[in-house]
Amino acid sequence: MRFTKSDGSLQTRWKFAFSFLAIAILFCVGIIVGHYGIRKDCGDSGSLAMSDEQVRQRMFAEIKPESIRARLKRMTNASHPAGTAANNAVAQYIKESFLADFGAENVKEAKYRVLLSRPNSTHPNSGLISNRDGTAFRELKNKEFPSDAFDGAYFAFAPQGEETSDRLIYANVATEEDFEYLVNNQSLPVNGSIILARYGGFRGDQVEISARYGARAVILFLDPSLVAPHGTNVSLVYPNGPWMPEFAISRGTIYRENGDPLSQSFVSSIGSKEPVYRTAVEDAELPKIPALPIGYGDARVLFELMDQKSIPSDWHVTDSTLPYVLGGVLPEGRRLTVTVTNYLEESEITNVIGTIPGCIEPDRYVIFGNHFDAWTMGGIDPNSGTAAMLELAHSMGILKSREGWCPRRTIIVGAWDAEEYGLIGSTEWVEENLQVLQDRTVAYINIDAAVRGHVAFSAMAMPLLTDVILSATKRVTDPSPMPDGQPLQTMYDAWKKHWRNDSTPRILNLGGGSDYGSFVNMIGVTSADLRYNAEVANPAYHTAYETFDYVEKFVDPTFLYHVAMTQVWGEIVRDLAESAVVPFSVGSFADRMNSSWHRARTELTTMFNLTMEIDLDLMTTAVALFGRNAKSLVEDISKFKTDGRLHNPLLVREMNDRLIKIERMFLEPSGLPGRPLDRHVLQAPSRINSYGSISFAGVMDSAAYTAEGYKENDPAKAAKWLKELKLHFIKVVQIVDRAARFLLAPARTLDQTGAN
Repeated sequence: MRFTKSDGSLQTRWKFAFSFLAIAILFCVGIIVGHYGIRKDCGDSGSLAMSDEQVRQRMFAEIKPESIRARLKRMTNASHPAGTAANNAVAQYIKESFLADFGAENVKEAKYRVLLSRPNSTHPNSGLISNRDGTAFRELKNKEFPSDAFDGAYFAFAPQGEETSDRLIYANVATEEDFEYLVNNQSLPVNGSIILARYGGFRGDQVEISARYGARAVILFLDPSLVAPHGTNVSLVYPNGPWMPEFAISRGTIYRENGDPLSQSFVSSIGSKEPVYRTAVEDAELPKIPALPIGYGDARVLFELMDQKSIPSDWHVTDSTLPYVLGGVLPEGRRLTVTVTNYLEESEITNVIGTIPGCIEPDRYVIFGNHFDAWTMGGIDPNSGTAAMLELAHSMGILKSREGWCPRRTIIVGAWDAEEYGLIGSTEWVEENLQVLQDRTVAYINIDAAVRGHVAFSAMAMPLLTDVILSATKRVTDPSPMPDGQPLQTMYDAWKKHWRNDSTPRILNLGGGSDYGSFVNMIGVTSADLRYNAEVANPAYHTAYETFDYVEKFVDPTFLYHVAMTQVWGEIVRDLAESAVVPFSVGSFADRMNSSWHRARTELTTMFNLTMEIDLDLMTTAVALFGRNAKSLVEDISKFKTDGRLHNPLLVREMNDRLIKIERMFLEPSGLPGRPLDRHVLQAPSRINSYGSISFAGVMDSAAYTAEGYKENDPAKAAKWLKELKLHFIKVVQIVDRAARFLLAPARTLDQTGAN
């Protein structure tokens, strides 16, 4: 077709018209993005108009000791286990606080129907020593003092039952090694006996291991070395001193899983609706044998009645005054009866969630939280942390309402219910919102027992949070008085002195035992747990003496340590929510992985003929590749902040997505061998102490079980776990390799495919 001159002119006009239309459309899109993409509740003088230092100082100024004191006193005026009216009143108080701070549109309740365990107040649990003729000789104490203000001592989920034996055997802290000693070195008849053990690690593991060796029941006691290391004289113990009297009893759960026992891996119910499906109680993984907690006074009575066989030298405990013996058959024909009358009950629990929506990245969440349920008054665990949480939420609420502050990313605060029963509230919430949280969460920062004493700050964290934690402690004043009128030092300096010879303070590995558990192990969210430690970790832990009075008299009379902890917590959250580039420590992550693998490799090479079965060099190569690529990413981040890319929102988003997803790369969807709900392959709770942690947990557990099979001359067990080991090992090698390549710029991620 031929065009005339007039046709060309027409074509030009059409081109001009289309260009104008395109410009108009782009302009309208810009208006729409500006209107809907940027939140209008940020305010003209929002966070973009305030420097980091201004936000920090104004937030710190609103954190007041008298306010934290009042909050703690309010929440500890009654014993409040989960599912009780008293605990529901605490939940309502928290909700009212959040409503005042955040507004009704930003406060939600998340309610669930879950299985809990209750003590029978009419027929309480008991331990009874009887004479040969059946008459009572001595009954063990069930409470610290006669009162209906709190429940008698019990272990949640210990099953109903009455077990009697003429054999009482001391098993140290009831580990597998302790039982192996009793069976192989002393030929003591553990099977059918009642076991006496001191607290050490997670109580649920102690009971489960005892059951595995055939114990009929377990009695756990608080050792004086834990709760009265300077002596048990009346002048030193509560109410005259911070240490525990002889009948202090520590309650707790012995359930070893996280979340509702009847809905493992799926949410129990949503919004109090009747659940569609529940696992039958008889099919749930609940404890199998009765168990009781006692104080060290009753432990002394039992030791004096037992057969006086000497314990091995490495079972002796410094700072303990108890006359430890191994025991065996009780002298003079006496018998011991352990009676547990607990009952199971489905109850409604309530999480309270507050939100400060972000202005620039509202779909990226920085979450902080703590639980509020307690076995008794909860003066330290958890409500010192809950009071700090409410004060931090309040200070942020004031910044938002008065200053127009709006963080770059959304900040969520979670008040969790039923943590004491097995992290139930937080786990149910994670299960309900799993995909959203896994996709959008930057980090979760937990504080449980915020202030246990005033020895030093302590942090357990995933290594990506190393720099942000160290930075925050450098910006907060430590309240510990200095000699000769010297100026107060920073939290960082005080923390560093506590570690003495270390060039930087040591951040410990996360284990289990608090609400970060499901965030880390189930969905791979980078997490931390913070506290200010005492000489001995909370002597009043889960006893009737863990009261407001105890905190005010012996732990933090001025509440300045609570202020410091709240400020550190707030600065970590602020930094994670406000920094243009998420301040993750990629180098620290690589260093921790490298050192953890070399320790694991050293241990693995001592196990049977393991190196004939798997090639450990494969993991060493993958870990080294991750280290090299991590170094490159750290260098790229440094350049990113200075070469102009920081002003390109798409490039900032891409960089942050890479950083946020690093932790997620180490999830194995099918879980660790034998532990389907623990999915993080680099770190998980220890199989022998759920409060502790172990690196490369699936590999180390499988290797240990294989070694046990060979040692026990059980070829079927050895073969089963060796197969698990080989499969899981190669999965982890590939996970580390994929994660290493993920660190590269997106266009280069596939460059190293198949690299050695």
